Amino acid sequence: LIGGLIAYLYNRYTIPQYWSEASMMILNENENNMASALPSGGGSILTFNENTLDNQIVTLRSKRLVQEVVLELNHNISYFIEGNVIATEAYKSSPLLIQFITPDSIVHNTTKTFFVTPVSDTEYTLVDEELDYKSSHRIGEIVALDELEFSIIPKSDGVNPIFRSSTTVQINIKPVDHVAGDYISRLEIGPKGKAKDILSLSITHPESNKSRDFLNNLMVQCNA
Repeated sequence: LIGGLIAYLYNRYTIPQYWSEASMMILNENENNMASALPSGGGSILTFNENTLDNQIVTLRSKRLVQEVVLELNHNISYFIEGNVIATEAYKSSPLLIQFITPDSIVHNTTKTFFVTPVSDTEYTLVDEELDYKSSHRIGEIVALDELEFSIIPKSDGVNPIFRSSTTVQINIKPVDHVAGDYISRLEIGPKGKAKDILSLSITHPESNKSRDFLNNLMVQCNA
C-alpha cells in the first residue's frame, strides 16, 4: 500500500522529461564543406570551414554559441500555467507576453519571477512575491518594478482572445548565461554509432518542442 502511494505521488508530482535528438553529417573539403543536418522534425544544409568531429563538438558546446541560441529563441524568458498540482510550461502557447522597455543588458542578467492573473479583457493582477508586491494593472500599461520596466500584452489563438479565460501565468526571467549553462549540462554530443562523419546531438528537457527548437537553432548558429 505504501509503495503504491509513493508511486502515485511520484507520478503525480514529477515533471516528465523528454529526449530529443538531431543528426549532423560533417563532409570534408572535397565535398564542398557541406554538412547535412537532420534534426528531429525537419532538415537543413549547413556549411562548415572546420570539418572534424572534435572541432564541431567543441564549437557546439561552447558557451558563446549556446548563449546566442538562447537569445535568438528568447529562452531566458519562460511562461508557466499554474495548475492544481504543478505548473506546466506554456512554450509558444502562453496567453500573454512580457515586453521589456529596460535595456537588454539588464534584462539578460536578471533573475525574476512574476505571477500574472487576468481579471478581464483589459486588466490583470501582478504579483512579485520577492518584493511582496500585488497590484492591478491594465494591458499595455508600463510597469516599473525594481530595475525593470515592462508591459504585459495578450495573445490570441487566431480567432478568439484567450487572455481573460486564462488562469495564473508564472513568468520566469533568468540570466542568459545561467540558461546557457543549463543547456550545456543537458547537451550530449558524440559520433553517431560507428560513423566517422556524423554527429548525434541530444538533449533531455521537460518541454520537447523547446528542445527541438534549441537543437535546430544550435546547428544554424554554428554555421552562421
